[in-house]
Amino acid sequence: MSRPSVGTQEATVAAGAINKLRFSKKRNTSKFFNTAAVGREPQEAADEVESNKSIDWEAAVRAVQVQFARLLEAEQEEISVFHNTTAAVQRILLCLRRALGGHPATLLTTDAEYPGIITAAVEHWHGPLAIARIGGHLWRGDAARAEKLLCEAFLLARPSVVYLSHVTRATGYRLNADVITFMRAVNPRTVLVVDGAQATGNVFVGRDFLADVDFYVTSGHKWLSGRTALGLVCCAPHWHVADQAQGYSSRAGSAGTGSKEVLVSVSVALQDFNGGTTGQGEAGDARTRMMGVEARNTGLALRFAKRVHGEHGLWCVGVDSPGWRTSGLITVRDQGGILATWDWRRQGFEFTSISPEQYAEPGMIVGAGPQYVVEEIQKTGTVRIRGFDIDEVRTAVPPGGGIRVSMHYYHRDKDVDELADAFRNAARRR
Repeated sequence: MSRPSVGTQEATVAAGAINKLRFSKKRNTSKFFNTAAVGREPQEAADEVESNKSIDWEAAVRAVQVQFARLLEAEQEEISVFHNTTAAVQRILLCLRRALGGHPATLLTTDAEYPGIITAAVEHWHGPLAIARIGGHLWRGDAARAEKLLCEAFLLARPSVVYLSHVTRATGYRLNADVITFMRAVNPRTVLVVDGAQATGNVFVGRDFLADVDFYVTSGHKWLSGRTALGLVCCAPHWHVADQAQGYSSRAGSAGTGSKEVLVSVSVALQDFNGGTTGQGEAGDARTRMMGVEARNTGLALRFAKRVHGEHGLWCVGVDSPGWRTSGLITVRDQGGILATWDWRRQGFEFTSISPEQYAEPGMIVGAGPQYVVEEIQKTGTVRIRGFDIDEVRTAVPPGGGIRVSMHYYHRDKDVDELADAFRNAARRR
């Protein structure tokens, strides 16, 4: 039986890593494939934190705003900084509730989101919450059916607010901009919130994608490689999303998230993604640089997939599927129980095992609005919307779960080849 094809996706892959910042030898990156959880901090960022302790806290905030705005081709006044991503999302929900004036508006999201985001919505959103069940389609690599269901959920639920991931955390599905365009065309007043935690620093974002997005929220410690943790939001100033109550880390001795050290680390790491360290000019060329990083990350992911996809039952989600756009995040279905027999940590590798997670724990505070799911009935292919209890539902993960690996711009071809060989050997032994 012939191996399945990886598909027609193409990417240019150079022989070596393309980062210009240095990464500490004490924290080896050659076997570190867990950037989707937390990235490696570059040595220059760590050095700057140690050497620039006298920097004014507000100046450190402005430095992050300038660099992040450059990355997204936005304006500095459109950037707000938060303790972490969860605090940023909570602030966005609060601003939207205020803007809606108490109207019980519907919020639509999906079962492919980070469970913490669903929890925040359950706790802080007082209108109906609708969850489109697209996760099963994504795990099968069927982007077209997932997008069709998402659009039908939008028509059925008639939401005032939509929250979607730019790149999903479990499967690496990359949101089709046509979905955003469709929603904006059907109801121009819908507020679109996009979670870029797995996108910024991984793929090029830019003003074209953001044109139809009201809020773009991300973190500074994953693909952007800054120190843990920082939440970043890009939105129009009229939303007044900046939280004036955040006196974070201006206090002496503070070690909390949003600290001055974290701000300095993120601002330095961002410079590399903006082209500031690549000889492309003093200000850097973020578009050219990030398109190069995206091509590198995608190329490494496809290189890995070509070596393991179809070998000994291994299957990389989406890589042989029409309409699927791969990034540096790629997931292998653990259909044969690889992790049950493979001591990958002992070999020095770092990546993430994906298993079902609950949206909410019993007894948690629940918002005033009802919860619904929008799902496809398998036998008929029709779509229905029905009520459900949030604490009875888990994220959509197939039997066996998955193994999520993150290829980033500091990896070399041989690093990816060694990982692929390790996967193949583990699958062969099971």
